[in-house]
Amino acid sequence: MSSTNAVLSVRYTRVECVRLADGSVTYAFLFDMSMSDGSVLPLHGRYSHFRTVARAISDEQPKIAAGLPPFPQKQPFSTQTPEFLLARGKLLEGYFAAALPHPELSKVGAVRELLQVVGEAFVKLEPSVQAQHVDALLPLLKDSHG
Repeated sequence: MSSTNAVLSVRYTRVECVRLADGSVTYAFLFDMSMSDGSVLPLHGRYSHFRTVARAISDEQPKIAAGLPPFPQKQPFSTQTPEFLLARGKLLEGYFAAALPHPELSKVGAVRELLQVVGEAFVKLEPSVQAQHVDALLPLLKDSHG
């Protein structure tokens, strides 16, 4: 992802239930990222992946991290009701809406990797597909990674 194409905002769109290869179930949180070039890119991932990014931000930029909204705490899987997942998605939105547009945080390796994966998946798609909404892009993104 080009350094001139910065994240302007992040909006939570939904959570999806995902069945893993071993048969277990997990959840993926989906977001729209509005970019400075006018594009809207999909961001999706599991809570654990986003928690890794947040920990890297705290480790590498503690002063900036202290000014961000709190990252949602880990909870037992059994407490993950639809209401809980909606609330967690909104808390993740608040965190990443503050973190991803911050110019200093783009220097954090985990943030760069997160944005690079999003950018690479987006560039692999046909230009006509790139303009479609995140709902249409997600199946294509899953296919490009699997």
